[in-house]
Amino acid sequence: MPIRIVFAAQFAELVGGADSVTVAGHSVGEVLRRLTERHPALATLVWSRTAVGARELNPAIVVFLNGEDTRARGGLDALLNEGDELLLISAVEGG
Repeated sequence: MPIRIVFAAQFAELVGGADSVTVAGHSVGEVLRRLTERHPALATLVWSRTAVGARELNPAIVVFLNGEDTRARGGLDALLNEGDELLLISAVEGG
C-alpha cells in the first residue's frame, strides 16, 4: 500500500528537492528499505553505519508515524495502514 513519507529540509535535497514521496510497503522497515533503494543518497543517513549487512535505523534519525514516534510502536516492525504518513527528521542533540 502507498505510504507518504515527509522529509525535513536536509533530506528533501537528497530526493530531488521534494518535501515528500510515496513508497509502498506494509511496515516502517519495508518502506524505509524501499525508499533508500530508490534514493541511495539517503541510505547513509537513514541506516546505522555499525549495522554492516543489517538494517538498523541510524540513532540520529527519528521516524514518526502519524505524529507518533515509531519507537513506541514497534520501530521498524511497526505495521502500516493505508493513509498512514511517515515523517523523517534528525534527532536533536545538545547539552
